[in-house]
Amino acid sequence: MIRGVDVAIPERPAVDTGFWECTPGQFRRPVDTGEIMYILEGAGSFTPDGEGAETFEFKAGDSLFFPPFTRGTWNIRETVRKLYVMV
Repeated sequence: MIRGVDVAIPERPAVDTGFWECTPGQFRRPVDTGEIMYILEGAGSFTPDGEGAETFEFKAGDSLFFPPFTRGTWNIRETVRKLYVMV
């Protein structure tokens, strides 16, 4: 299950920010924009697409950055809650 709360910034309509939550499971990342996030709770891993790309682990307290058009597979082991900003 995935759910989120978008928080609008009136002066910055091109910025998407909010909170996101996902229960355990595996799925593809379909996002075209760049994203920075702070993991509030939970744990999992992300495997970027591409030959030689290495899976990395994340947990509560970690910050992650994905450049635009980052594709890959999320593997959520513990329900993740994150704060995100997409530009």
